[in-house]
Amino acid sequence: MFERKYDWVQPEVPADDQVATLHQATGLSPLVVRILIARGYDTADKIKRFMTVDEKSFYDPFLMNDMEQACQRIQDAIVSGEKIMIYGDYDVDGITSTAIMYETLTSYLGAQNVEYYIPNRFTDGYGPNRQVYERMVADGVQLLITVDNGVSGKDEVAYAQANGVDVIITDHHELPSELPEAMAIVHPAHPAGKYPFKSLSGAGVVLMVAAALLEEFPQEMFDLATLGTVADVMPLVDENRALVKVGLQVLQNTSRPGLQALYKEAEVDATHLNEETIQFALAPRLNSLGRMGSAAIAVQLLTSLDDELVVDLAQQVEEVNAKRKQTVDTENEQAQELLDPEQKVNVLAQTGWHEGVSGILAGRILEQTNKPTIIFSIDQTTGLAKGSGRSNDNFDLFTALDPHRDLFENFGGHKKACGLTIKKEKLPELTTLLQTEAQKQGIKTVPKPTQHLAATLSVGDITVDLIKELSQLGPFGEENPAPVFAFKDYELVQAKTIGKNNNYLRLLLKQKGGTIAALSFAPLSQAQLAAIVADPSPVTFIGTLALNYWRNTVTPQIMITDLEYAGIRILDQRTTRLTAQRLTTTGTYICFNEKLAQTIKPLLPQAATLRLVTEVMEQASATTPLRVDELVLVDMPQSLTELQELLQVVAPQTIRAILYVKDEAYMNGMPTRADFANVYRFVSRQQNFDIRTNLPKMVKYFHLQREQIIFILQVFFEVGFVKINDGVLSGQQVTGHFNLKQTNTYQRRLEMMAIQEKLFYSDFAQLREWLQKQLKS
Repeated sequence: MFERKYDWVQPEVPADDQVATLHQATGLSPLVVRILIARGYDTADKIKRFMTVDEKSFYDPFLMNDMEQACQRIQDAIVSGEKIMIYGDYDVDGITSTAIMYETLTSYLGAQNVEYYIPNRFTDGYGPNRQVYERMVADGVQLLITVDNGVSGKDEVAYAQANGVDVIITDHHELPSELPEAMAIVHPAHPAGKYPFKSLSGAGVVLMVAAALLEEFPQEMFDLATLGTVADVMPLVDENRALVKVGLQVLQNTSRPGLQALYKEAEVDATHLNEETIQFALAPRLNSLGRMGSAAIAVQLLTSLDDELVVDLAQQVEEVNAKRKQTVDTENEQAQELLDPEQKVNVLAQTGWHEGVSGILAGRILEQTNKPTIIFSIDQTTGLAKGSGRSNDNFDLFTALDPHRDLFENFGGHKKACGLTIKKEKLPELTTLLQTEAQKQGIKTVPKPTQHLAATLSVGDITVDLIKELSQLGPFGEENPAPVFAFKDYELVQAKTIGKNNNYLRLLLKQKGGTIAALSFAPLSQAQLAAIVADPSPVTFIGTLALNYWRNTVTPQIMITDLEYAGIRILDQRTTRLTAQRLTTTGTYICFNEKLAQTIKPLLPQAATLRLVTEVMEQASATTPLRVDELVLVDMPQSLTELQELLQVVAPQTIRAILYVKDEAYMNGMPTRADFANVYRFVSRQQNFDIRTNLPKMVKYFHLQREQIIFILQVFFEVGFVKINDGVLSGQQVTGHFNLKQTNTYQRRLEMMAIQEKLFYSDFAQLREWLQKQLKS
């Protein structure tokens, strides 16, 4: 059993007459019209402007601050043969910004003396670096153009300007309170500018500079600007949406040898390339260069016309990306061992973790645990821990950490992400601080993030044509998300794991006229996946729609964005022989019998937990359940109620049902009236009869099970027919009438027979259904 990550919010339903009017005016289907109305496009005019991308979708570049001054200085430098340096950044936006500026100056404007510099994350850090600027001054650079950085480099820019280097800043990051005194600052949000759209990427800003220099928009460079815009998660509305829509067409038909080589290595089908291809295939590969080492070869890959060289460079990118993925996977496994379920904010640190992937790892742990996470890599030599943090809507990292800057060597960030450096001995103090800040922000009481749904679709209505029409609302991304739907009218017929490591999920849904696949690439645990595969019926999900292209066939499919599972994985290991082999898995073992718990304790794996049911009941409750990956029910409860109450206060992913039965009351059945009479006639005549010695003879003589004879003697002992002292029996003379069925011993056996019938001798499907019912209730 596991819950959805989001609260699913149904859309407000617009008036039928408004939908009908816009349907007639635009020719769009009622479903698409409803989605557009929900996004604020509630008139035919607004819808037309949103759906149409042409030259009017782009703004005049000269409305941007200092654009004319920057262009004039660049043109003067080219004419004069000055040495020009382009200073970029090591992420995809910085790489593509550099490539656009470099191509514009060299290939289009004929500049002969142009170089570019991509900072190294590990030696130069982010943004302007004084030592690098000093080298540029010494090397005779006369014009420095920053791309995707610069507005935070007040001191560095002042140094360059003072030493005869003119600096043109092109940037899109948040403007500081005090700007550098550069020769020109080209920024869409500069207060002195009049540019209508403030949310361009760094590559988008440089594309506008190129358009201003060339006096037309260079369509063939929209591909690079699109890579930077999507990779930097810029809002895909207004000019960005138009830019990416055009850029995707360029990317699908690119003549760049470097991109063609990259497509081949990434196994990308250019024909169907879209924004998700950038997000999940191309951007991670290019970003891996800056994370693992130097990103300089990426600019060369994107701008070179040498077919042989780009093949070699693309292979290098693929090798680095494979190393990056392996590093993240390895460190993720190590991080799982360090997680403390009691912490509201994960603070994980390890010597030797790769500094370049700490942000990716923090994001992955955040997704897996739904807790804000900071990952630190400790340098054993310096004693410093460098970290990256990732958070969600429930916790503001910047608000939590900004008042405590004296604790850090370096700190910067915003609500959902941060970078920081701290002395390793201060990590415990930081961990405690974050738990306190989480409590201050009410992290426990903040509701789940919301996922607004576009509509509820009947699975039978999902067609290729519908998905193609929905795609007209794209490209999808920040502030223009792909529509997410709930689904109805289907039968879930199969679930199986897919992927190289069988860590993803594929559901097969029955719809009228055939089937449709629903795929989940969310990080589910092996226990969760196994539970769904064993019994997929309790799955509920939401998702987007996509087309699957396979062997010249196009079929619709659902891409699951969130799911919940009302069932759990239940493993049937019921036994009457409790051997050590059944106690080898790591999990939380629950015993109902204290003596048995002491017996098995030495046999359990070191990482396993053993608890008596009474301990669990004292500590857990329905509001704060005991959350475990695997719950092992070792033995039989004393009553069904006891097990029911336990299942009310635990939240397992898997139940391993051993349910060891020592005395098979149900299987042996209840002795008959004649059996009681025969045994009574025998024992009533005995004095000082050693039961332990003679019990095998009694079993043979009465043709009863050993356990049945012991039960009969216990009933007789309760009513006083016999006395038993240290295994020695003596018959007693009694008078009066006794109803043996009313004895506690007899009633207890009836109860045990009922428990064993329900839990041990029932069909496994019945047991699984019963256990799941208790958990749900």
